[in-house]
Amino acid sequence: MRPWKPRLEKIGTAEVARRPISLEERPLTRYLEGKFLHRRDRFTAWVEVDRKPFLAHLPNPGRLGELLKPGAMVLLLEGEDPKRKTPFELSFIVSDGELVSLDSRLPNRIFGEAVEKRMLREFQGWRIARREPRIDRRRLDFQLVNEADGRIRYVEVKSCTLVRDGVALFPDAPTERGRRHVEELMRMRRLGFESSIVFIVQRRAEIFRVNASLDPRFADTLGRAEGEGVGIYAYRAAVNPQGYEITGRIPASIG
Repeated sequence: MRPWKPRLEKIGTAEVARRPISLEERPLTRYLEGKFLHRRDRFTAWVEVDRKPFLAHLPNPGRLGELLKPGAMVLLLEGEDPKRKTPFELSFIVSDGELVSLDSRLPNRIFGEAVEKRMLREFQGWRIARREPRIDRRRLDFQLVNEADGRIRYVEVKSCTLVRDGVALFPDAPTERGRRHVEELMRMRRLGFESSIVFIVQRRAEIFRVNASLDPRFADTLGRAEGEGVGIYAYRAAVNPQGYEITGRIPASIG
């Protein structure tokens, strides 16, 4: 099987991480180049490697309709467990000339490291107290504590991969689970805690907008959350097999 060699400049990924805040502890040669065939279910998809079909693990249950196009080039990692049913993990896919991460766990890592390394102005002076704190029967992604006065801040992180004409849109499918997360942030705000929702945009975009035409209930809830003081932030991230970094905050249009 052919190892993948970096050809980022040929597939248009201009936002290569020049100063990555974290590097994967694995060599680039572990990535194999393949072709996306079709999705089987939420967590598996058929891919082609060396003209042979294989079932690969897809670490993202989202719909991803704008990314998972038959024939698209993908980068795969070989599984290390010989008992695993899927020999590969689907890590990246090329869409409109961009290399896009398919790992839904990555945005939390990006945000967490950015907070720890004090790279986000809006989160300066806060440190991570707990990850995935349980609140009643639900979980949010982070509980932060203010280093100066001990205030508590709850944060939910969302991955955004749908971009049209430079506009990042969330969600890419109706999300009742996402709406409940926003409701929980509002409840925390009413109880006197600070709360924020962070959208990590993993593609080139100039502005973030809520996808109200696709999911009006989520849009309405997010608008009410903004009115109640929930912080809404969108950050653009450059992601590639060599690492990742947040490259800047972009405006978020909720109305």
